[in-house]
Amino acid sequence: MRKLASIQKIEEINPIEGYDRVELATVLGWSVIVSKSDNFKVGDLVVYFEPDSQLYPHKIWDDFLSKRKYRIKTLKMCKTISQGLVLPLSIVKELAPKVKIEEEQGFDLTDILKVTHYQKESDPVVSKRKRGWLMTRLMRIPVFRWFFLKFVEKKKSGNFPSHIMKKTDETNIQAIPFVIKNNVGRPFYISEKLEGQCGNYFLTPKKGFLNVIRNEKDFWVCSHNVWLPEKTENNWWKIAEKYDIRNKLFEMWKTTGIHFGIQGEIIGPAIQENIYKLDELQFYIFNVKNLDDDYYLTLEEKREFCEEIGIPLVPILEENVWFETDVKPSDLLEKSNGKSVLNKKTDREGFVIRRMDDDRVSFKVRSPKYLLKQK
Repeated sequence: MRKLASIQKIEEINPIEGYDRVELATVLGWSVIVSKSDNFKVGDLVVYFEPDSQLYPHKIWDDFLSKRKYRIKTLKMCKTISQGLVLPLSIVKELAPKVKIEEEQGFDLTDILKVTHYQKESDPVVSKRKRGWLMTRLMRIPVFRWFFLKFVEKKKSGNFPSHIMKKTDETNIQAIPFVIKNNVGRPFYISEKLEGQCGNYFLTPKKGFLNVIRNEKDFWVCSHNVWLPEKTENNWWKIAEKYDIRNKLFEMWKTTGIHFGIQGEIIGPAIQENIYKLDELQFYIFNVKNLDDDYYLTLEEKREFCEEIGIPLVPILEENVWFETDVKPSDLLEKSNGKSVLNKKTDREGFVIRRMDDDRVSFKVRSPKYLLKQK
């Protein structure tokens, strides 16, 4: 789970030219503007809130966060980019006086401080289900509506099947700056990070003796967090139909004897403001897993897989990238700024970096230039 709020150590403090009341602190790989009046020193333990943290209203930060609706985001101040919020460790005692915490680097405060991940309210998860005239009238009856919503409607979706494939949630490079040093001498590739909705599609053997004999399969359709077992009017099922994903995964099973799961990004109209200016929904694969052997395909294997089933791979920006020990998160952040492959007039969200020989080793680098434009 992502640590939106945690105890961290100040690694560096540097002056900001032309500004006497503030300075730039480095926490993990994040650069954050702090007030000199807080008297932070290198080595101090502090409370750090990552960008996209949603804080609950409290008098401690009412004065400076109420206008931002208590959301922590990337900002440009004093001609410098600041990502996150640093506060003294003493605020934990004020916010959670009865909770015992371990004053050590990395201690997770997300739940203790009631911090949540910010989600755009304008982005619908699932579009409304179309109902016939009879169902529309029945739903006006309170008793029927209560019964339907409690015992029928809730079965239309379920928990994400993490026993089949893990959720996609790449870690920001600033949160794990050590990953570069730990993988020196290993080849990486860089793909564009697309701004959209995550779609997950799996084909698994249906349980039961007769089902196995008949080669019956379960086809899973999932959003980033939810399993959507019923075919309804939503983007995930629209993509499943448009690309004929079930039949393509079934054909791959017949050809190879392997059950595959794919994960990708859905982009297009009504999704994240449609920054790519597309006329229809599109789907790009970024992960493919051999579900039988619990194995994620390498870049070359994914490329062959995508060509075979006729669904595009996310844009690959660079291959065989080797990092030196002196590469810093700030270097990658600067590199992440640029235009999208899908629309040369659009700033890209950033990129994802994965090891070519082990797809499980990966992290994301979100473009500061793109983040500054977000509402």
